Amino acid sequence: MKISTRKEFILYRRTNVREMSTKIIRRYVGWEAKN
Repeated sequence: MKISTRKEFILYRRTNVREMSTKIIRRYVGWEAKN
């Protein structure tokens, strides 16, 4: 994926971080629900 401008790069990283954090939170919540 080619990122042309700095703004696009920041926006891409921000959404990527948000997706990763929601995945981690979802996994943690699922693990907590089991126990």
